[in-house]
Amino acid sequence: MKKFKYKNVKSFYYLKNIILLLVPRIFYRLKLKSELNKLNQYDRQYILSRVNYYHKERNQFTVSPDALTLKQLRNRQLKNIKDHILSRKHSSPTRKHTTYFLDLYRFFSFFQSDKKLDFMFGDINKRPMIPCVVKSRPIVDSENAIIMKLNKIRHFHFINDHRKFVDKKKCGSMERKWNKFRI
Repeated sequence: MKKFKYKNVKSFYYLKNIILLLVPRIFYRLKLKSELNKLNQYDRQYILSRVNYYHKERNQFTVSPDALTLKQLRNRQLKNIKDHILSRKHSSPTRKHTTYFLDLYRFFSFFQSDKKLDFMFGDINKRPMIPCVVKSRPIVDSENAIIMKLNKIRHFHFINDHRKFVDKKKCGSMERKWNKFRI
């Protein structure tokens, strides 16, 4: 069990998310309504600053003709998985992006089924031409990149470390970098 100490275990992640795929969407809609009713308990300016960080575009926009509904997203993912299984016999690689799909599907489930969404899976290093949901965005020209917490299993695991940062030993390349900035 020690090898799992600092890693998320993918099998639990997949099991949990597959179960959540089976939850009727009405429960997500009710949960959203409940959460929206709590908004007045929070600092409105802070919430707006966070929204503006994740989505830089301030004007209204329309989705592209290629945008997908939740059902279309699910069907596309099932096709990708099927193609991946079949391609093993033909040795042609297929990108599945299953963790991106599961994370996006979970967020997207809170909205009405006729709503459409543009998204780009993977590490994005070029500016999207239309507003798209992404995991990462380029540092410059990123107004159309709407950041969401995608591929959580890989990028969002935290270690319970009881030592304070100032008490840690400086060593290796970090020590060399640290010494550059010392006065």
